[in-house]
Amino acid sequence: MKEKNQIIFPPPELNGTIMPHHNDDAPSGASKTRRMKVQYSIFKRDFLREVQANNTQSTFKTYQSMLNRYERWLAAEGQPDADLEYALAVQTITRFKYSLNQGIKKNGPLLGQTVRAVMCPLKGLCEFAIRMKIMEENPFDNIELPKTVDPVRLRVSDQEVEALMVATERQRDPRKVALSRLVLSTLIHAGVCADEFQNIKMEHINVKQEILEVRYGKGDKSRLLHPPQEFWVAFKGWQPFRDALNCQHP
Repeated sequence: MKEKNQIIFPPPELNGTIMPHHNDDAPSGASKTRRMKVQYSIFKRDFLREVQANNTQSTFKTYQSMLNRYERWLAAEGQPDADLEYALAVQTITRFKYSLNQGIKKNGPLLGQTVRAVMCPLKGLCEFAIRMKIMEENPFDNIELPKTVDPVRLRVSDQEVEALMVATERQRDPRKVALSRLVLSTLIHAGVCADEFQNIKMEHINVKQEILEVRYGKGDKSRLLHPPQEFWVAFKGWQPFRDALNCQHP
């Protein structure tokens, strides 16, 4: 006779990494689970595999960094081999949330959106555990996250941009002049962000039609840009120096 709610086989999605085990040492506030002892580090690995398969490399790296940060904090708290029930308990996550602002004196406490950014991968891990039927409730339903505030974005005036472009021409090395002119022209006239800028390759540029293609934008979406002549002048001015480098980037 099998007992009621007895676990016979672990979910196949996790490749047998979960072992049935009663855990009576979980802190109070632990979410309802199927009483299965799962090591946090192993479950984190399975979750990151799904993140990598369904998201951009940038998103994967962010999730990996934040979840590793949480694992280091658990080790510092005396739980280097914490099981999932302990790691995802409400009290454990709440203590981690308050620890984020400890030792920060120079610039004051972290902004609400910064704390949320750190906690977002951990929340995703909890949702993954629910989908895998390891947990029945999301502990974040009982955790209050700080409110977000509008960040202060300093705007650059047209005069400052013009002064910056003039300053590039004062360098002694013609190669640095051409490179600086192209970098600034791309950011100013093409309107790409830093992440998009570093992923631009020669194959993304159509000189004849004067089209710049951004293939790795936000959300891994592509778009076509038509920069003004200032960009193309800077681009053509850099090409003689670039030919000697033999690289795939402009």
